[in-house]
Amino acid sequence: GVSIAASENVALIAQSTRAARSFYGSTGRVYVYLRTESGWSLDEFTRSPSTEAKVGFGFDVALSGDVAIIGAPFGQAAYMFGVEQE
Repeated sequence: GVSIAASENVALIAQSTRAARSFYGSTGRVYVYLRTESGWSLDEFTRSPSTEAKVGFGFDVALSGDVAIIGAPFGQAAYMFGVEQE
């Protein structure tokens, strides 16, 4: 599955374990997009810090100010990351 969270200038688009498996191995990814004067652009992405394949990293995402929270419910975990808004 895919999860999305957005604010005025930041968007998180997650590709959880199942969707990512066919493209990037077996861990999920979360892509961070920033709004610029010319539109939205990919700023960075992050992979699951867990080396286990089926934790569901990216199953849920949330954004509050400059903090991104990424859920991995099957690994019973949530991860917090800082998001720098330029």
